[in-house]
Amino acid sequence: MREFIKKNIDMKKSEISFKTYLWALFMFFLFAFGTIQYVLKPVIYMTYNEYDVSYPILTIFFTLLLFLLISILNKFRFFVLNTQNQTLYYYSLFRPFGKTLYFKDYIGVYQTTETGTSGSYKVLYLVDKKNITRFKIMGLYYKNMDEIIEAIPLPQIKR
Repeated sequence: MREFIKKNIDMKKSEISFKTYLWALFMFFLFAFGTIQYVLKPVIYMTYNEYDVSYPILTIFFTLLLFLLISILNKFRFFVLNTQNQTLYYYSLFRPFGKTLYFKDYIGVYQTTETGTSGSYKVLYLVDKKNITRFKIMGLYYKNMDEIIEAIPLPQIKR
């Protein structure tokens, strides 16, 4: 029975690249160090009436670093493409229970290439019926981006 289900349902899952894991680990350690060094340590010093002016400035810096981390993690999504049901199910930091997108609500896919400090990577945008891009898939985070592009059953929109 399982083989029958596997043959009839064609699904593609996003696979996280190794660079994404390393980046997340580095940011976690940087945030943990900043929290201990520049948030908890000043609180302890304030209880003993020892105070330094640089601590609030560094606390603001690490708070802004946290906001940067959250904004970048917001763009990362783990998703499953189901080509038989014509759906894309994803979940992310701000959607922990997930959301389902139906390909029938979109007219096509716009593909482009972006360049950053880690090199060039492919980017896909799902375009809805009002010609507005509603969903972005960045190849920076996924190592199987070519499979993802092939699995989306929408026509490509040319410039």
